[in-house]
Amino acid sequence: MAAHGPGMHGSRWRTDLGLRSVAAEQANVEVRFHPMGGGSMKSQTTQVAPGAQSVLEDVVGQLGGSGNGAMEVVSDRPVIVTSRTYNQIAAGAACTPGGTFGQYYAAHRLDDGLGEGEGAWLTHLAESDRFRSNIALTNMGASPATVQVALFDGAGGLLTTFSVDLAPARFHQETRVYFNRAGQGNLQRGSAWVTVAAGSGVIASASVVDNSTNDPTTIPALRAPSAAPPIGEEITVLLPNDVPLVVVRIPAGTFMMGSPEGERGRESDEDPQHQVTLTQDYYLGKYPVTRSQWMAVMGFGAPDRPEHPITSVSWNSVCGGSTGSSCTADSFIGRLNTHLAATGQPGAGKFRMPTEAEWERGTRGGTTTRFSHGDVLACGDGAEPCAVHDQFMWWGGNHAPSDWPTQPVGQKLPNPYGLYDVHGMLWEWVADWYGAYTASPKVDPTGPSTGSVRVVRGGFYISAARFCRSATRDSEAPGWNSSIIGFRVARSL
Repeated sequence: MAAHGPGMHGSRWRTDLGLRSVAAEQANVEVRFHPMGGGSMKSQTTQVAPGAQSVLEDVVGQLGGSGNGAMEVVSDRPVIVTSRTYNQIAAGAACTPGGTFGQYYAAHRLDDGLGEGEGAWLTHLAESDRFRSNIALTNMGASPATVQVALFDGAGGLLTTFSVDLAPARFHQETRVYFNRAGQGNLQRGSAWVTVAAGSGVIASASVVDNSTNDPTTIPALRAPSAAPPIGEEITVLLPNDVPLVVVRIPAGTFMMGSPEGERGRESDEDPQHQVTLTQDYYLGKYPVTRSQWMAVMGFGAPDRPEHPITSVSWNSVCGGSTGSSCTADSFIGRLNTHLAATGQPGAGKFRMPTEAEWERGTRGGTTTRFSHGDVLACGDGAEPCAVHDQFMWWGGNHAPSDWPTQPVGQKLPNPYGLYDVHGMLWEWVADWYGAYTASPKVDPTGPSTGSVRVVRGGFYISAARFCRSATRDSEAPGWNSSIIGFRVARSL
C-alpha cells in the first residue's frame, strides 16, 4: 500500500519506500505504482549499490501519482523492500508537530498471498471517537480476485458481510469499515474474517488510526486453518411421514433495526432506526413453511402444490399462545414440539415463532442495505421488472396474472445467511405485537407486552418492491388468515 494525498481530520498521507541491497552487485530496480481507482501505472527505475540502502521519499509523489494504490517492486538482484506510510504534518503544527513515524508495511511475494478458499483474521480493530479502522486488500495475482469480508463485534457476533472485486495488481481500501459497512460508531473492539472466493495472491491488512494524531498502526492478517465461526449451519428434523423441515443457524450480534433517514421507500413506522443486540445464536426456517409440512403436522390442508408455502393461516393457528414462545398444544408449533419429543428428535420444546428483531436480523443477513441483495437503486420501487430483484424474490415485477399466487419455495437465490424467500413471496407472521419503535438501544427485544395486531414482515407476491425491503413492517389481527400471509419457524439453541 502506498499513498500521496489528503485524508480525514486534515491528514496528509505520504509513503517512503526503502530498498536495501543484500547482493554483491548493483541492483537495478523498477518501482511501479498501481492507482486504486484504476488508470495508468506510474513507474521509474533506480539503482541500489551493493550493501547500501536507498529511501525513496514520498515515492508516489515522485512518480507523479496521487491517492492510494499498490506499490510493485521488480529487481534483478535480491533486495529487502520496506515502506512506511505516515501523516506529513508541518513542524509548527499544534498537534504532533512534524508528524509521527507512521505505519510499517512489509513487502510480499506472490506466494505470500491468500489463495482461493483461504482465509485470515484481522483483529484488534475499533471504531469510535478515538480510533477508526481501515481494511486494505491488494491483488498481486495475474487474474481478477473476489474477496469476501465478514465483520464481527467484540463478542463474536456477525455485523455484516460484503464482497470486493479486485483487478490484477490493484489495491482497495475500505475506509472506516465498521462505520461505512455496518453502521457502527462506538465499537471498542472487533475483528474481520477475510476469505478469497476467487483468484490468488491476495494480501490483506488493516490499520487502526488515532483520530487525534492521525497516527496509524498496521494490523497484519493472521492465517487460520479453519473458516470463520459457523454461519449457516443447518439442522433438519423429520415431521410425520418423514417430511423434512430445515432450519439455519443465525449468529448473535448487534445490528441497526429499522431504516435510516433518507432510505428510499421508507415508511414512518420504520423510524427511529435503533441498535439491537441479540445475545444468543438462534435458528430460522430455511424456507417459509410449506403446504406439505403443514399437512404433516396438522393432519389437514390442500394436498396439491406441496412445495408451495402454506397460506391462509392465522397467527393463532401457527402459535396461539400469549407469546411466540408459549404456543398452544393444538397450534402448528405446539404440535411440532410434541412430535419431536415423541420421536426423540433434537429441539423438542425449542421451536417457536421468531421475534421481529430475529426476523429482521436473519433477513438482512449481515447487510445494511435496503434489501439483503443491495440497495438496488437502479430499479424502480414499484412492480416494474428488475433483473436484480428477479434473482432473489417474487414480487409484483415478476408475477404474471396467469400465475398461481405463490411459487415453490427456494427457487430464487438465498440471502447471505442462507435463507430463501425472505423478500416478497408472502408476508410472514412474527411473534411481536405491533407497536412503535423507540430510539434507545435494545437487547433481545420481544416487542410490546400487549396489543391488538401482530407484526407481519417481508412483502408478498404482487407487492411493490419498496414493501419487500428488509425494514418494511405491517400488521394483522392474530385471528385473521389471508392468502398473502404465511410464516417460517424459529428455534432456540
